[in-house]
Amino acid sequence: MAPLSKEELLQHETASDCFICGEPFPSPLDDSVIVQHMCKVRDHDHILGTYRGAAHMNCNLNYKIPNFVPVFLHNASNYDFHLFIQDCCSDVISQNEEKYISVSAQICFDTGRTSEEMDSGHSDADPKRLDLVEDKEVDDDQVNPNACLDSYRFMAGSLDALAKNLEPQQFVATRKVFPNSEHFDLITKKGVFPYEFIDSYEKLEETVELPPREQFYSSLTETAISEEDYAHAVNVWNAFKCYTLAEYSDIYLKTDVLLLADVFEAFRKVCQDTYQLNPCQFYTLPGLSWAAMMKYTKVKLELLTDIDMLHFIRRSIRSGVAGCIQRHATANNPYIPARELLNEDFAHLTYNPEEDMRYLLYVDANNLYGSAMSQYLPHLNFKWLSPEEISNFDIMQQCNDHNSGVGYILEVDIAYGQELQDAHDELPFCPENITPPIEGKRQVKLIPNLFNKKKYVLHYRNLYQAIQHCLKVDKIDRILTLGPFTKSHTILIRCLGCDGNKELYCVEPALNQSNWLQPYIDLNTKKRQAAKTHLKKTCISFLLMLFLENAWRPWKNYKRSRGAKSLIASPHFHSLSIFNENFVAIQSHQPRVYFNKPVYIGFSVLDISKTTMYSFHYDYIKKLYGNDNAKFLYTDTDSLIYSIKTEDVYADIKKNISKFDTSNYKPDNPYGIPLVNKAVLGCFKDEACGRPMLEFFWSSIQAIRLCVGRQ
Repeated sequence: MAPLSKEELLQHETASDCFICGEPFPSPLDDSVIVQHMCKVRDHDHILGTYRGAAHMNCNLNYKIPNFVPVFLHNASNYDFHLFIQDCCSDVISQNEEKYISVSAQICFDTGRTSEEMDSGHSDADPKRLDLVEDKEVDDDQVNPNACLDSYRFMAGSLDALAKNLEPQQFVATRKVFPNSEHFDLITKKGVFPYEFIDSYEKLEETVELPPREQFYSSLTETAISEEDYAHAVNVWNAFKCYTLAEYSDIYLKTDVLLLADVFEAFRKVCQDTYQLNPCQFYTLPGLSWAAMMKYTKVKLELLTDIDMLHFIRRSIRSGVAGCIQRHATANNPYIPARELLNEDFAHLTYNPEEDMRYLLYVDANNLYGSAMSQYLPHLNFKWLSPEEISNFDIMQQCNDHNSGVGYILEVDIAYGQELQDAHDELPFCPENITPPIEGKRQVKLIPNLFNKKKYVLHYRNLYQAIQHCLKVDKIDRILTLGPFTKSHTILIRCLGCDGNKELYCVEPALNQSNWLQPYIDLNTKKRQAAKTHLKKTCISFLLMLFLENAWRPWKNYKRSRGAKSLIASPHFHSLSIFNENFVAIQSHQPRVYFNKPVYIGFSVLDISKTTMYSFHYDYIKKLYGNDNAKFLYTDTDSLIYSIKTEDVYADIKKNISKFDTSNYKPDNPYGIPLVNKAVLGCFKDEACGRPMLEFFWSSIQAIRLCVGRQ
């Protein structure tokens, strides 16, 4: 490290906050072991040797230069990685036998020049030629470890669809390579290529004209390209004066690379501007989202060290409810278009004034998980209540304040009374992860049911809601509270800090839960509302949604063994995939799992989100229309579809406008509904955008037919 100048020395001495994490330095008078890790040190650039700033000791030790160069390929998990893994990979992070998260390879930047040529600066060799390192003897400074990553894990969607979301000024790399306006306009659209037509290298050179449209057929999708896409290919061939298919192939590949570069750079800029994080240092979007949350909130999350607490919560994590209650329904109301305006297939769906008025309503909760994450969530001070405390526990009194600093996770026996069967048969409370009672069905599903529950674990807000709707608690088995400690003393808690490290922290007795995540949710909501490009809106939405993946899925530590024989002989052996006679991939059960993520966050968010859906169903729809007039048709986590018997469902929406986001309605809509509550958390949006739905038909979980307006 170079000696500090007077200005740098003064800056270091007067610095009160760490320039890396932004947290203050502890008092120099405090000499505890924990505080020593947070003391002020000089951080410097390990390449240039220059002073960068004052930092915590921990931050300084973790502030490292990446030891790899990220190489991004789009949808490589499904395609390219299968080619790399046999020939050039030195390390693999796999998701399963078929999909890989990352493939690492050593790449030699071989200039192909002698020392004399390098000194003279003249050579006929290609200075940009890259060779994969297999068993070559090369200098260490010529080799770069590369992590090949899948950009699809950050930006889900086809490259063509992603490129369409870019503004013209965002095609920076493409514009540099193709400054000609005519060429640029052609290149900014994803090209097409006759993959199955090419069955040899010779065809690339021998084919001197663009193959006919029929040769672009894909047996994978069982479709041919459209006439518009083929016309685009013809224009590219002519504009770039291609003489062989090999030249067209070069243009096609160059287009792919440039489009991916521009799309990923646009995504990277969104992440750096919003969260000051570089996505190139992450493997997947959920990991990036988690880091963004921890960095912005600076929250200290307690890691559970009691195995009973851990399993108590993990076995009770339930995802969103999805299912169909009634497979088919039709509407009958004056808003249905006249017969002559309907497609022939829907001509029978015209309004019949002699029958009862009925509407189909398809609503979706605005950012359901974001709304739940804005509520009070646990983060510190978990403990079991004693049997005496449980016997004196009053659920309705102690669980009625949703904004209290004290929360509970309860294990209870619940009785579902016979008198509730009819009222709750469409959407029963307290869904369970069970195997369907159908012959041949073995996969566990989340199923709402009317059975009594034994040792059912749920968040206190869900239990309070269920009791309000007449479910009865027969017995309280256990209660995990996140409450404040009764004695006033300082405690040591193992926490996950904003730098991702697990450390012991001094924590004063404090309330167990707060809305610590709300600032992060508000930041994303405001950024999304202010976003001017579709790409930025989509990026922020996915970052917020995928944050939950890290909130309940534990990271696994892979214990490696060298040699196929030892891995196959291991009791943890699962299966193997043979690529060739010298290469085999072996899948093993994990001998050790580290639960180093706060699973209670995912549990709480998933349970609280259900209270929003159940409240809308029971406290609004059923309360307003009654059980007979409102038929529940379908749900999928954050969406609900109803068949409602009423005079005018849009008039009802207008009367209860505070519950709805009507920003997607036309300003001159025929119902006179104002456009309000845009993207407001917890509000419900009409997915038909104010157009009357004609028919609902469900055939499977992947196939739903909705007839809306004239479509």
